[in-house]
Amino acid sequence: MFQIRLLAIPFAFLPFVCEPLAASGSDPIALQPMRETLLKLTIEQSADIPSAGLSSIIKAFEAADKDLNEFDKRHLAIIRAGAELRMGNSDLAESLLDQALAVKPDDNTALWLRGRCKEVTRRFDSALEDYKKSLELNPDFPAALLALAGIYVEMDDLDEATRWLEKIDLVEVHGDERWEYFVRAIMALKQKNFPEAIQHAEQSLAGDQLWLGVPIDKIVATKAIAHLALNDMGSAKQSVQQVLALQPANQQALQMMWSIHNQGGDHLAAYMISKQLDKVDANNDKFLLLQMQSLIRLRQLGGAKKIAMRILELDPKNVQAMGFLQKLEEAKSRNNSAENPPQKENPPAKATQDQEPKDDAPPADR
Repeated sequence: MFQIRLLAIPFAFLPFVCEPLAASGSDPIALQPMRETLLKLTIEQSADIPSAGLSSIIKAFEAADKDLNEFDKRHLAIIRAGAELRMGNSDLAESLLDQALAVKPDDNTALWLRGRCKEVTRRFDSALEDYKKSLELNPDFPAALLALAGIYVEMDDLDEATRWLEKIDLVEVHGDERWEYFVRAIMALKQKNFPEAIQHAEQSLAGDQLWLGVPIDKIVATKAIAHLALNDMGSAKQSVQQVLALQPANQQALQMMWSIHNQGGDHLAAYMISKQLDKVDANNDKFLLLQMQSLIRLRQLGGAKKIAMRILELDPKNVQAMGFLQKLEEAKSRNNSAENPPQKENPPAKATQDQEPKDDAPPADR
């Protein structure tokens, strides 16, 4: 019961309890309740705890408790790796998992988590090896089954992804509906089955989360892409706004919002979105192209020319920027021709009887 009460304490405040213990070198008896709680904490339970707080707790506790054996340290390394991975620190997470696997190479949870770290950094072949080793140790491990289905979707091998999803259906309890339906939503998106992608994304948002879960912004972005493909601009805009409320600098969401404004004819709003993208990444020629297109539609050709020059500094062979500048020069040339038409030469006047022939004229017959 003590462990349950301790886990109920807001974990964001626990570092303030652990750090003084680490600094004072508290005796093992004082640390016993914390040790029991952390060593019984599962990777599933840790997913519900704020990641930054949990990582700080473990670091402080390891510094304070000098009696931890290598297996205790292995367990804490795995829990902390999960927290670091959720925060986007995949390199640190992988390093922690390497330490854990050095102590116990046949830990299927650590292998699965390390595979996730490798998948994040797009080392797909190495990630597949870890996932498959995890399943060799535990053939019904749902997290590894979901991971395999997901990575094959990412690799565009939809037949293999389907095979692993079918295996997930045979597992009696896998518990992570959010992750499973997100994988199914992405697969439907790649198959251009947009209504099904929306349905699975909604199921993902409503589903339970067990393992590492899926960030909500990714699920909502999937819905937005499907709505855009169906030309449902109202629903797409609503979904994109939800993503941007969670992550104001989300590049994918900002690009989708630009498309929504552009297709709706609100080119000023589209231009403002392109300026936001420029702040996020000033050296992205694709983002600058969006800005150039908005300025052209706003008839701000001088501004568009400046952006086109920036694009060509980044990509000297950019066809769209070169094409726009060429059209601009052609239009300038036509305008100059209209303002300064060539002077027509008057035809030579016919000679009359009273006119003297020019010196170079042939002599007249007499």
